[in-house]
Amino acid sequence: MAHIKNDEFYLYTGLTSNGDECHEALAFLNSTGIQFRHLHYGDPAQHPEVIGNVSTWFQGQNITIDFPFVHYTEVNEFNDNPYKVVKAVVGIDAIKAADWNGLFNFAGTSSGG
Repeated sequence: MAHIKNDEFYLYTGLTSNGDECHEALAFLNSTGIQFRHLHYGDPAQHPEVIGNVSTWFQGQNITIDFPFVHYTEVNEFNDNPYKVVKAVVGIDAIKAADWNGLFNFAGTSSGG
């Protein structure tokens, strides 16, 4: 299996008790210069459904989703199984600690042999 790129970066934020962290996450990601989509859920009634649905994307990974979080897709070679794997970075501390330029500009690994 060869991981060839990372794609589809999404920042999820919402109006929550940790709303300041959501604003901080947006400002921080904007400062990195990477391209991402920002999905903001301003209605707290939406949050359980959004979190519940997104949580199903990380089967086999021990991830607890809460706002703010970023998800992106690791893309492998087309014939690999799995071809795509969704990854998450959850919480302001993890978002600030991630190497976003490294993840965004990732150019692949050799499948070796």
